Amino acid sequence: MKRAQRLVASGAAIVALLVGGAAIVGTAPDNDGVLAPFTADAGVGEPVSSRTLEVSVDAVRLARTISATYSLTPVTVTSEGFWVIVDTTVTPIDPQSTLAYAEIRIGDYRFSVSDLPPAPTLTGYSFGSDVPVRGSLVFELPASAFELDGATDATIAFPARQTPVLDTVPTVHVDLAALVDDAAESITIEPARTPDAVE
Repeated sequence: MKRAQRLVASGAAIVALLVGGAAIVGTAPDNDGVLAPFTADAGVGEPVSSRTLEVSVDAVRLARTISATYSLTPVTVTSEGFWVIVDTTVTPIDPQSTLAYAEIRIGDYRFSVSDLPPAPTLTGYSFGSDVPVRGSLVFELPASAFELDGATDATIAFPARQTPVLDTVPTVHVDLAALVDDAAESITIEPARTPDAVE
């Protein structure tokens, strides 16, 4: 093979490698995709687990007003939108489990859990391994949130950390839009407790 032909062949091979490499890079997931958490999906009433906890959303209720008692003092708080009360049973696998980063997701919108429930709250509970605890998580959402396209398939997510990189996040699907017509005027929130205490 003449030198000119070898150069042409080498150039063609290099171009082919560059094109192939570009195709691989173009189809590879970005860093966010590589590091994104895994979701473990369930519906209301179904248990779902991660490496740190098992959680079951027992019911989802809407109310305009919530009432609670703090150190023997009753308090009533009314929302301009709706309070979303998520009645939850959590069984920690790791005693360091937390629900402090729980959130409701509607499309690209995120709504953080409120600190309104009376102590002890699920978000601040001192868990013991494998000891289930029941309580309510509370979220305040504007009325417009229930009209978003994603409101019919909203999710309640329970990440163990604020940025759950490469972690499993229990996620419960709920049709929030369908709950608006049955929203209560007022709901009383009780402190979190073990099932034996509930009985």
